Amino acid sequence: MIPWSKPGNHPRRIFIHWSAGRRRDAYPDYTWIVMGDPDGQVRQNYSEENTPIYATWHENGDSIDIAAMGALGAVLGGTKGGEWPTALQRERIAYLIAQDAHRWAIPIDRGHVMTHAEIATIDGYGPGSGSPDTRWDFYGEGDWFRSKAIWYLQNKIIVPK
Repeated sequence: MIPWSKPGNHPRRIFIHWSAGRRRDAYPDYTWIVMGDPDGQVRQNYSEENTPIYATWHENGDSIDIAAMGALGAVLGGTKGGEWPTALQRERIAYLIAQDAHRWAIPIDRGHVMTHAEIATIDGYGPGSGSPDTRWDFYGEGDWFRSKAIWYLQNKIIVPK
């Protein structure tokens, strides 16, 4: 058992992150990571039943965390930096959302599938909060991820796990 996880979890939500690091650096903080170098490679760090409790502050008791490796040097309202998540990383994240939503019967809506920016805004440390710990992972992109995951399900493109 991972000492900082909640074992026996039945996931009810999915959160989408980026690592704020380099595309080639694999971070162990998330259930799933999608590498940017090599582009699109998917790695599972933990089973969905063992959620690392620090991946999304206050919100991990029932979540799966999926992260793109990248976004080093990105600034909210400014530069995207040289390590911005790739189109293939985004596609793989949408696919993982569809796969896990199907497996765990998680509705693909804004109440159950959120970017870190969306849940951080609810919790008071998102864009516009003035918090020094502001999180803006995939700010303004939650609808795209949700609609693309729904597309994968509707077109029966997912492979059951």
